Amino acid sequence: MIALYAELIASPIFSETNIETLRSQTLIGLKRNLQQPNTVASQAFFKALYKNHPYAEPACGTIEGVSKISKADLIQFHQQYYVAKNATITIVGGVSKEQATDIANQIAQKLPTGNPAAPLPNVAVLTEPINVNISFPTEQTHVLAGQPCAIQNDPDYFPLLVGNYILGGGMLTSRLFNEVRNERGLAYNISSAVLQLEKPAPFVIKLQTKNSQTKEAITVLQNTLSKFINEGPTEQEVLEAKQAITRSFPVEISNNEKITDVVSNMGFYQLPLDSLATYQKQVDAVTIPEIKSAFLRRINPEKLGLIIVGTTSP
Repeated sequence: MIALYAELIASPIFSETNIETLRSQTLIGLKRNLQQPNTVASQAFFKALYKNHPYAEPACGTIEGVSKISKADLIQFHQQYYVAKNATITIVGGVSKEQATDIANQIAQKLPTGNPAAPLPNVAVLTEPINVNISFPTEQTHVLAGQPCAIQNDPDYFPLLVGNYILGGGMLTSRLFNEVRNERGLAYNISSAVLQLEKPAPFVIKLQTKNSQTKEAITVLQNTLSKFINEGPTEQEVLEAKQAITRSFPVEISNNEKITDVVSNMGFYQLPLDSLATYQKQVDAVTIPEIKSAFLRRINPEKLGLIIVGTTSP
């Protein structure tokens, strides 16, 4: 099985029939995406925040780009990037370290040595707020607000993780959920997250609301975010957030597939090898001053990218 796996990675055929089948399937999916307001909002959000950076382009591609891909393009891409020095090989299962090393060598030896991919360009911080309004026939307006925030292996990662859980990551208990939905009934759903990328990834708040309530919902969102950044969380909020995060962590590594995802992430982003073993301890070690400091330095509520997709705009 390993021999066949290595052969397929090193020497794919790229048959014209398969290319055209996958092209057709991909184009159908891309056209369907353009009919989904959440997808339209997400793509506009990354375009507004990252402008000419590679992160501005949708990972699934564009109709124009996919339509132009040729077999020669695929061969050139494969030759450039499917090389040993650009590979991260993750193995999880009932094998010893020696067996895993042997498997990894079998795969790597089939590949040309090559070179690692060129580093991504740096991400520019937002120097002013960005507002994008997109007219879309839908009963709910979709809103995304945020800005480039943090990188992988970041010293602020755990303060941002715990703080974000309190702000909007804890779906039914977060401040944003309580203020926007529970207290005022302004949103069908609202949440926040700090995404994970090699270069500064976005902090993002997402909500869906009635078209007629869009302006009020955004105002409450902005006020809640500003208050959290200025005042920070309470001791009880931090305690409950830590408990929720540490208790859910075993579920995230409850089978080999999930462990593989986590370990692959560690390898790709060059995280410390003890990341799994120390994860819960690092969560428990987060303090209120660390959360306040991280949010004050990383997120400026006066310079958010704001994307609104719906039939009305505030």
